[in-house]
Amino acid sequence: MIHTVLLYANLSFEEKKIIEKRFKKSIEEVMKEINSNREAIRFSGKNREFHYQINIFADVTKILNRGNVYEKDYDEVKKRIDNEVEYLVGYSLELILIRVDYRFDKYISSKAERLILIHLYKKMINKHGFKLKKSKNKYKTSVRYDSKSMQIIIYDKEEERKDKNKKCEDYEKCVLRFEVKLLNKHLNYNKRKYNIEKDLKFYFSESLQRKYMLSNIQKIVYKGDYYNIREADKIINKSNMKERDKKFIREFLIDVSENGITGAKEISIESDKQKYTPYKFKKAVSILEELNINPILIPKSREYFHNERHSYIKNPFNL
Repeated sequence: MIHTVLLYANLSFEEKKIIEKRFKKSIEEVMKEINSNREAIRFSGKNREFHYQINIFADVTKILNRGNVYEKDYDEVKKRIDNEVEYLVGYSLELILIRVDYRFDKYISSKAERLILIHLYKKMINKHGFKLKKSKNKYKTSVRYDSKSMQIIIYDKEEERKDKNKKCEDYEKCVLRFEVKLLNKHLNYNKRKYNIEKDLKFYFSESLQRKYMLSNIQKIVYKGDYYNIREADKIINKSNMKERDKKFIREFLIDVSENGITGAKEISIESDKQKYTPYKFKKAVSILEELNINPILIPKSREYFHNERHSYIKNPFNL
């Protein structure tokens, strides 16, 4: 679902002067006053060489005052944004999209379960395309990947609100959030490559949102539910696989658990030969998908956590 967006429009310096004359104060002061009374839509601006740029940040969930956002909500959201722009400028402007954030929220009542999942996600691959996983200590309850054109963030929304000393809305409580941010560079690429205009209405498309979530989040969290090694063993042993493949899969799971996805890929055996070639790695993931087992196991250190026992966790990313 769409979450927040950033748009901009350019004013001539003459238009800027007219606005300031109408309000009898600087445009920065006007925007500050507007922002102090509103959370859903906020303004900022800066002087460029030949014009004044107005930036409009809009939180779609706050505009609608609910967590669920649908494609059919576009008209209402656009109307609200236009109304705010008209209040400031005096007329509507052609707004250009420069960032859009998509999200998928999963309600998980157990705090321990949310924290265990974040711990497991930290074992995911270190690089996805051009996006690199961040490893700073400040990301204790989140996992983040960054590139110049896109960001992926998975985090405990309630903990994030607490960390920032901000109000947690009802639809944000007990939520594990999966987020994909499309930055201006990516939007420019889409315009050049696929002729997708930098217009909010195109990025409200539910099919486009789903495509971005699956091609990014699904690729790094993998399919399948989470098990400890004992529960995974039961499923593997009951399967019709050859004994050789059962041994291969069990060893693969332990290697991933001990080293993470990237570490397992880098394991070498005699003569620096790669233990898991791209073919073997793909084979292991494919077999585990058929068994509905995620490649990342719940470790012993997290089985008993916050006075709860977790030997199995259903994969929350089920878009």
